[in-house]
Amino acid sequence: MLKNVKLSVLIIAVMFVFAACGGAAAAPRTVRYVVGTAASTGTHYAIGVAIAEAVNANSDYLRLTPQATEGGDQNVYFVGAGELDFGFVNAEAARNYKYGLAGQDLIPNILAVSTLQANNHHLIASISSGIETMADAGGKRVGMSAGSTSETLVKAMLLYHGVEWETDLARGDISGVSDLVEKLNDGDLDMIYIGGAAPLGQVIELMSSGKFRLISIPPDDLVEIFKIGYGGETLDSYMPSLIPAGVYPNQDYEVWGSSVFNTFLANESLPEEDIYELCRIMVEHWDTIRAAHASISRKEPGELPMVSLPLHPGAERLYREMGLID
Repeated sequence: MLKNVKLSVLIIAVMFVFAACGGAAAAPRTVRYVVGTAASTGTHYAIGVAIAEAVNANSDYLRLTPQATEGGDQNVYFVGAGELDFGFVNAEAARNYKYGLAGQDLIPNILAVSTLQANNHHLIASISSGIETMADAGGKRVGMSAGSTSETLVKAMLLYHGVEWETDLARGDISGVSDLVEKLNDGDLDMIYIGGAAPLGQVIELMSSGKFRLISIPPDDLVEIFKIGYGGETLDSYMPSLIPAGVYPNQDYEVWGSSVFNTFLANESLPEEDIYELCRIMVEHWDTIRAAHASISRKEPGELPMVSLPLHPGAERLYREMGLID
């Protein structure tokens, strides 16, 4: 009898220990990350939402949350500091921060996950200002969006056409995009420069009025402009771009300019397996992601590894296994 009781106690004890040590099914692991995008009304945010939804629906453990931010420059600083896990920024700015180029702070702990959509550079002038080319900007009121890349490029565009930002304008205004659009619309500025994937909502609104025109920069001029802005360097991240006639209201003419791809970047400390999982889902569900915005609708999965920074090891492994890179 005593022997049976001891045996029963032993069995119960073993069962208790087994349960305490994980004999029961463990709760699934969940890893949460935040992705810095830009304004909640912009292209970056829409694409960030699409990526997050694809990952959250198709990963057993990875969960992404898109976060509205002030844009690329803030994203780089926050990702570098670990306040954001991921962020979107244009490829040229990413390269400058990674290596401390063009007067930018050195933020070496950022790596690329993928490339994203291209931002077209828009120069919009009021018809009443008489501005038809950048050479007409002298003595005018000109605004550009805040950000290291915008400032370098716009000042180089003006200088190529014989106009100094600091001395030859009636006024130079560096502001947020919404402020610039409002000032141009109210007649407080004559021309503005803003970047974004065409068709850009703010530009549609301006061009719908019939009071504004888009200013073209020929591709041959851009080569020399880049040399002025970047000390003669060849910039792989910038390229000439064409906005065909009819993209915007009252635009029955082609508009040449420059564009720069955006980079989906990560803090280099993020685990390789998590980045691998993220990239796997992006590639496998790219058709769903790219349906979220016209700016990436024609981008193919094979273009995702085309970045200006070194790839995160998890991204590199995934792209290599899928045959997207050698």
